[in-house]
Amino acid sequence: MSTPKFSLFRVNTYWIVALLFLVIICFVTIEWSQYPNFTDRMAFAATLASLLLAVLAITYAFVSNNSISSAVIKLTDTAESLSDKDHNLGDTLNTLDRKIESLPGHIEKINKRHLSEMASRQGAQSSGAEKARADLAQTVTNDFLRSSSWNGLKVLKACSLSADRGIPFELDVICSADARMSFDYAYGYLVASSCVGFFGHVFSGPRLNIVTISNFQPYMKDNLENTIEGFIAGNSKSETETAMLKEDCLNIVAYFDKKSAG
Repeated sequence: MSTPKFSLFRVNTYWIVALLFLVIICFVTIEWSQYPNFTDRMAFAATLASLLLAVLAITYAFVSNNSISSAVIKLTDTAESLSDKDHNLGDTLNTLDRKIESLPGHIEKINKRHLSEMASRQGAQSSGAEKARADLAQTVTNDFLRSSSWNGLKVLKACSLSADRGIPFELDVICSADARMSFDYAYGYLVASSCVGFFGHVFSGPRLNIVTISNFQPYMKDNLENTIEGFIAGNSKSETETAMLKEDCLNIVAYFDKKSAG
């Protein structure tokens, strides 16, 4: 920003230059006025200067016109380019609007597909886990039955019949009818089998000798009879021994038949 002092100096400078220019013109006019033809030469010089200035003005106007024309052409091209871009931008915005409107539908489809895949995967995993659990239970049951004694298999048969018919049984009575099976052994085997999870049991009665069986596992029931038949076939050395083993099982069945009839 100029100060008042600087502005005053600039105004004074303009006046001084203008006065000096006028003084020079006066001195030149007085000095050269004595020459003849001074006026003609001055007019010729002025005419020549006017022509030179006219040529310069025409040249400048031509150059300026070309520059202006080039600028106008560039502006026109720029305007056309902007107009094209504006149309393209409008089309792009319309396309973007349509895509935005369809976006919720696409998201919903993706979510449904993702949920379906997750459900299928979880179903496969659940199915595989259930099959693995069933296979493990079957293996444990088979191993348990193969390693069981004859008295243990008879206890399991009594529990299976009790669960099927919904009849509690006196464990001590069954043991008394079978001279080769003690009550303590049968009691311990029954509790151990229940703890493994093959069935549930409840002891009742004054001497806790009455047993109620529940939830006898199907895979145990399915394999029990086959295991009993295999045990009789593999461990009987004579027909007498085979008949004796079969009689043990028939006595247990007869006990439950009597309980059902009574």
